[in-house]
Amino acid sequence: MRAFLSCAIAAIFFCLSFPTQTAASSTVVDDCTNPTACNYNENAVSDDGSCFYVTNDCDECCGLVDGTGWIIDNDFDDDGVCDLDEIGGCYDAVACNYNDAATDEGPCIYAGVCEKCSGETNGLGTVEIDDEEAPLFITPPADETQECSALAAVAEVNVTDNCDNDVSIDFNETSTDAGDGCSYAITRTWTATDYAGNIAIHTQTITVVDTAAPALSSLPADATESC
Repeated sequence: MRAFLSCAIAAIFFCLSFPTQTAASSTVVDDCTNPTACNYNENAVSDDGSCFYVTNDCDECCGLVDGTGWIIDNDFDDDGVCDLDEIGGCYDAVACNYNDAATDEGPCIYAGVCEKCSGETNGLGTVEIDDEEAPLFITPPADETQECSALAAVAEVNVTDNCDNDVSIDFNETSTDAGDGCSYAITRTWTATDYAGNIAIHTQTITVVDTAAPALSSLPADATESC
């Protein structure tokens, strides 16, 4: 079917390009007399040595049998693979979309920093994240003991990551304070997550104490009084 269609299309083009072309006259004497030749002329009575033939499995003869036939080239790049059998794809085995069956070179996709190839060799390979290293906290706050009357504000926390420049940081705080005293614990937790899903957690425990004695105010001054 492929040969018939390509030849039919070529024949239409030939007729449109040369509308005045007519079949060879029956009076033609010298021409190609071999029926297997592409330019075979059924009206020829003697062969003039002009016959030409297809030389590979892709090309095909096309046209009439009046000596005007020609060869259809179905291997445009002459690589031995017929045009309709060509498979486009990346030739480079290092590329993520490498296709070991490709016969026509196509674009290649490569893994970058913190990336890897998915591993397929059929042209369907993709680029994947290659990062198993969790973020690192930069000088995270240490555990502390603080006076309940002078609790410090939440510390600013920074992280660094080998691949992600925009690490997500979530903060959570819990307390054991029941509201009836000044001796309890505060737990502050920072969770850092990079784009690969690697997680680092830092926890700070603040022990709240009350070591300051009460301060008296508005005390009465010493006085001398009559009994």
